Amino acid sequence: MVLFLLDRAPETVTALTWVHTLLTLLLGYEAGQPASAPLKAEAAVRGVLQQAPELASWPDITHTRPMHYAVSQERLAPVAELLLQLAPAAAGQAGWKGNLALHGAAGTTPDFLQQLLAAHPAAAMAQNEAGEVPLHQFAKDASPGMLSSLLAAAPAAAGVADNRSRLPLQAALRSRPGRTRKARLLLAATEPPAAVAALAAAGKAAAPLWPEFVSRQPLSAADWQEVPLPCPSLGAALQVVVACSEQEAGEVVRRLHQADRERLRAGALALNCLALPASAHRSILSCLFSRGAQLWRGTCTA
Repeated sequence: MVLFLLDRAPETVTALTWVHTLLTLLLGYEAGQPASAPLKAEAAVRGVLQQAPELASWPDITHTRPMHYAVSQERLAPVAELLLQLAPAAAGQAGWKGNLALHGAAGTTPDFLQQLLAAHPAAAMAQNEAGEVPLHQFAKDASPGMLSSLLAAAPAAAGVADNRSRLPLQAALRSRPGRTRKARLLLAATEPPAAVAALAAAGKAAAPLWPEFVSRQPLSAADWQEVPLPCPSLGAALQVVVACSEQEAGEVVRRLHQADRERLRAGALALNCLALPASAHRSILSCLFSRGAQLWRGTCTA
């Protein structure tokens, strides 16, 4: 039917409008199918676009363009590649709620992600109506590998907050699956004050991340004020922190459960019977405690 309309009246706006409507319905249908479903629309889409390539950049009534539908799933990558070839400018055109194609590309292939970025590099830092950059969407919906690819292309996007002052890191901490792996990638790219605030706001979801975060760099007194109290998972970082700063080690110990602090105190009293320097006492205690805390953390990682 689509090809019939084009064959009979390819030059009329009415025919093109109807064909475009059918094209977007076709792509919308395919985008709504399971990722494992066979791609049935590719031949029809190719036939339409070969005869009316201008339709590749036309928006529908919701301002959604064919490209926005095609980037949503890996199985639609062949169609998305064709659309990008015919209308590369579509990579930089906003659709529904101000989203670019890159905002919805979390489910596409790594190769096509690079093609999108090459066609419109500024898309990586573009904000939609909610203030979200594509990294927000990837933090929620992409695999860790796809998130890593986009983060490598635009590391500064990790520091962009949306209209609700939420960073991509916070989006990752609310996602499933792969929450902890994605959050680790974004945590490494987020400045400490913002990272502390994001981890604190995430509650229990951030528990596996606190030890590696405080082990990676020193925190200011202001940063420590934002770290939850108690924060028992920090015990896994005690060995690293005590070797760098006794003051920060004290901040870690303050955030342990009372029972853990009592165990450290009992261990210290037992070690006092040995003729060892105070630094050796601290090292032994922190090592033993951190090993136990790491075992606990391993059972809690999401």
